[in-house]
Amino acid sequence: MNANLPPGWESFTWPIGWQPSAPEALRQVRAGGRALPEQFCLAIRTPDMTGPGGGVVFTYEVRDGAVTLAHIGSVGQEITAHLAQILAVRTPDEWQWHAVAQVAAFRPVSAAEAVPEQANKRYKLTAEHLKKVAEVYSEALDCGEPPTRAVQRHFKTAHSTAAKWIGHARRTGLLPKITKEAAA
Repeated sequence: MNANLPPGWESFTWPIGWQPSAPEALRQVRAGGRALPEQFCLAIRTPDMTGPGGGVVFTYEVRDGAVTLAHIGSVGQEITAHLAQILAVRTPDEWQWHAVAQVAAFRPVSAAEAVPEQANKRYKLTAEHLKKVAEVYSEALDCGEPPTRAVQRHFKTAHSTAAKWIGHARRTGLLPKITKEAAA
């Protein structure tokens, strides 16, 4: 998933401890409505990185239901100049969203399949609920995922219900209104 990266850049994300011979042994925890590995890495290579090595590596951990940056290191590269270049393209939060989207795509079992289904939970359209809808929607946009589908999966609801909630969030000002220029 190298979409939306500058030309020639590469990124790869992998769960720490994942073994192709036993993918089911990977321990997953919940974070932001998704099932993610407890620890995972994001490696970023720019075109000016020469020689062997994986580039700059961000290591993430899931703690108390939230993804946190645990370590930044380098494999075969001088980190100082490259890290400044990488952080000029995206903020640490944006790289984290990129890593979460990649690690969900990397696993042989999708995040939606790995998270146990809940019984049809009913949600009231409170301000708090609409804020969460807006948060999930915005995070999905930043990760390049279909945002309505992300809301649908997060709340385990019908696509039409997710779309209605997104509409309510727009009307209350939590999400920007769609303009003709944005729709084109």
